Amino acid sequence: MKVALLRYIPYLYLLSSIPTAFVAGDAVVDQRNRENGQLNYECINKKVEPDGNVICLDNVHEKSAQEVKINSAIGNGSVEKLTSANFDDFIKSNDNVMVMFMAPWCRHCKHLEPEYAKAAKNLRDENVRFAEVDATIENELANKHEIKGFPTVYMIRKGKKTAYDSGRTAEAITEWVTSFLSPIPKIASSLSQAKAEEAKIVKYILVVHDEKDPLVAEFVNYGENNRAKGIYYQVVDPSEKKALYIVRANSEVEMLTDLKVDTLAALIDRETLPLFGPINGENYPEYAKNSSNWVWFAGANKDYEAVRKAVQTVSKKFRNKFNFVWLDTELFPHHAQSLLSISNPPAFVVTFNDKNYIADFKVVDATEHNITSHIENVVKGEAKRHIKSAPESEKDKGCLRTIVGSNFRKLVFQKQKDVLLLVHVPWCHHCTQFFPIFKDFAKEVCNDKSLMVASIDANDNEIDSDEFKYDGFPAVFFLKAGTKTPIVYHDARTKEALHNYIKKVHVKTDTKQDEL
Repeated sequence: MKVALLRYIPYLYLLSSIPTAFVAGDAVVDQRNRENGQLNYECINKKVEPDGNVICLDNVHEKSAQEVKINSAIGNGSVEKLTSANFDDFIKSNDNVMVMFMAPWCRHCKHLEPEYAKAAKNLRDENVRFAEVDATIENELANKHEIKGFPTVYMIRKGKKTAYDSGRTAEAITEWVTSFLSPIPKIASSLSQAKAEEAKIVKYILVVHDEKDPLVAEFVNYGENNRAKGIYYQVVDPSEKKALYIVRANSEVEMLTDLKVDTLAALIDRETLPLFGPINGENYPEYAKNSSNWVWFAGANKDYEAVRKAVQTVSKKFRNKFNFVWLDTELFPHHAQSLLSISNPPAFVVTFNDKNYIADFKVVDATEHNITSHIENVVKGEAKRHIKSAPESEKDKGCLRTIVGSNFRKLVFQKQKDVLLLVHVPWCHHCTQFFPIFKDFAKEVCNDKSLMVASIDANDNEIDSDEFKYDGFPAVFFLKAGTKTPIVYHDARTKEALHNYIKKVHVKTDTKQDEL
């Protein structure tokens, strides 16, 4: 997992359409119980984060199937309870199955269940069955389907599994399933008829002159493999220009005429997303799949309207490399600061190779030329990078130094001092356990002036170096004086282990270097 993504995880949860409860552990999510096939647990002492994420604050207590009591809102026959004994037969017996993997203790599951049941009732006359699996009982079944959080919902169509990625209401589920089950393609008598048909999701309209055109087969194949993406129409009309029309959810219409069989799928993937539109939980996964580079505009609705046309024009030039999105600061007031380090929106930020570059022009100066220039300067490496940083503390002269983003390179890359650095975040339980131990260790080696022991809060600060790579918290690194490449500490989180480690990698010297 990339360092930048780890930093954003708490904020991306808040954008997610289907919230997921994870059991916390050694990194962001502790995989050990699942890897050992032990999904049969309950949290004795748990904490609910602001986004509803359930964090276990202690070791989990494994439960037997007899101990588990299901308190489900579903029990009226509309949703089938599946187990290892009947799961495969049920899937084979039904062409289309919506299945939810849940846990009785999961808050998000309890909220979703009644909506899921309503959707099942809404679609009782359609060729689809709804089911659920209690993953705390059906350990092997959950592991087989690689369930990493609750709830996880899939549509299984003729044995092929598609992740459900829309809203959490009965209406949203009903609309998603209805769209998913639509015939591919839907035949329209004319382009105007296809455009006029009401849809709350993306419509793809392929206009050809002959129904035997090879593009039709590729279009149908793409639709069958991407049913959840939208509704697919075919129009045969020699009087119309041969083209693919994409009618986006925000009513934007894009006409694409450079159509080739071997590039049609990639073209649809790229052009489905709006040129420039709001980002939220329901569309974030699609943007993330499209590109890891972003052009963000953080501002209120009036600010968005002021820059929309200019950004849409620029987007046409760069959309094969960047996602162009609007972060609505009225809906997500804290994300601009937490995710993009924007303290005074509105503002533009380019995220390129996991690094943020804030534009230095104001909204009134957001012309096509200025936006384009900023993006080009970022790509060429000529733009000033913004480093997320908490304020430096003038009192930071203790045994355990506090590093922030703005002074990271100055304090960590030293010529005469070795550095032992702890990377932590406040929401990590293991970090809160280890920090006092690390601090006590720092006091015990405080007289060694050739060693600096330090910590950095990765939640509020960006590490200004690509050399410090980690996939969980806490992370500890040792950096030899005068070098740039750190060594990852893998030993136990005890003072004794820290002392033993330092004895092996550090040589105490009588350096007289001034304290930084």
